[in-house]
Amino acid sequence: MARLSTPRGAQAGYLRWLLVGNPFAHLSSEGLDEVSSYHVPTEVDRKVLEIIEKALHEGVHEIVVLVGEFGSGKTQRLRYVAERIDYADRIYVKIDSDDWVDVAKSILGAIRSSLLDKLLMRKVNDSILSDPLLVAEQVASALNARERVILMLDEIENVLTGTKKDAVAFAKFLKALHQRLEGGKVILIACVPKAISVIGRVLESLGAHILRVGPITPREASEIIRRRMSKYRVEGVKSPNPYYPLTEKIVLKIAEKARYNPREMIRIARTVLSHVTVGEGGRIAIDERRMLSLLGGGEERKKESPLPDQLVELYRSSGPFTLREAAQALGKGIVETLSIIRSLERAGLIKRDSSGRYVLTAH
Repeated sequence: MARLSTPRGAQAGYLRWLLVGNPFAHLSSEGLDEVSSYHVPTEVDRKVLEIIEKALHEGVHEIVVLVGEFGSGKTQRLRYVAERIDYADRIYVKIDSDDWVDVAKSILGAIRSSLLDKLLMRKVNDSILSDPLLVAEQVASALNARERVILMLDEIENVLTGTKKDAVAFAKFLKALHQRLEGGKVILIACVPKAISVIGRVLESLGAHILRVGPITPREASEIIRRRMSKYRVEGVKSPNPYYPLTEKIVLKIAEKARYNPREMIRIARTVLSHVTVGEGGRIAIDERRMLSLLGGGEERKKESPLPDQLVELYRSSGPFTLREAAQALGKGIVETLSIIRSLERAGLIKRDSSGRYVLTAH
């Protein structure tokens, strides 16, 4: 009987499951080379593409806003749009600061990708950066020099939930930019619902299309897992089922446990897969008892510490830390990090010292 050779680059531990690696290693789309083969299109995707393509082809300008909770797939949708509409210039900016000047630098830096842009945009100094109208003028000048362009602004909640001054500056910039843009230009924004409570009226006054990204359906959840498994399946080998070594029942239980949030579902699936064990005689088997425990269906569920390892390491190496340092350690935005910090404060695991920095109470 011929032996199956190990695929190049495969992780040996996963070959027993007919996989070349962990399909759920990357929780967010930022770790993926491309997203089109992973993404499961929904009605929201259809609407986004329809609005953007119409604007680009008919020579009008639009603002489209994707609103959803953390982990609902907003950033992945931005990348999906960028891959689908490859005939337009696409500029992605992650708003990872609560300071308007930092945000202005990020936007201007992302747009300065060509010699033409550098010639069109004046030399930036502090007086320009601090004035949202001047920043909007420079950005509009560079974008209008292109025939078709999509400016993607991700996680705008970070600047909107800083000081009122920073939030107002961003709102002024957005309004001024929209007024200066010519046809064939689209501003595509992604944010959490909290951001809409701050800037919603401004967006409505600009005629923005606000689309809600809700929880996925059971069918979409199953398809997300299937696609991930398929991308990592050993080529030329037929598996017992599309989710192997999991089953459809377990996949649906994972989705239910995650409350149909894509990122949380991937996180749970990664944990579950790591606990699949090898049965007698080398056969692959599912440890149902352990699986039920992991998915919250058993009494022996192990309670995991909610304190992220990254914060423990940060505190051990540097002592008390700021919110921004915590965000950098976690690799998350300011708003999402603040939500995590507040949850840890309520649990009594973290507190602020007299200087305003955070300390871990159990370390």
